[in-house]
Amino acid sequence: MKLFTISSGFLGLIYCGAGIYYMRFTYNDIFTLFDQLFKWNGFLGYILGMFIASLTLLVAFKPNDPLPWHWILLLFFSILLMIFIHIIAGLPALAAGIMGLINDV
Repeated sequence: MKLFTISSGFLGLIYCGAGIYYMRFTYNDIFTLFDQLFKWNGFLGYILGMFIASLTLLVAFKPNDPLPWHWILLLFFSILLMIFIHIIAGLPALAAGIMGLINDV
């Protein structure tokens, strides 16, 4: 389960880092710049995705210290990763959450 969670967090960080790296800002007018900064797939969307991916890694590397290691939390983070980053980044965390659910039942 930890391997899936760690891979999900790293996939999210890599995807968001690559998205920020390959962004091209156009300064034609203020509205296109505003649109590029504040869209879901804009700059702040990638920053929010990096924050969610780092929280996922924090759950995996330091369990029960700031955030608990629980299957419900893994399912919640997998849904957030799928919404904000990419579906590929959320699938390993979803698998880890389903494995935790099966182990708990």
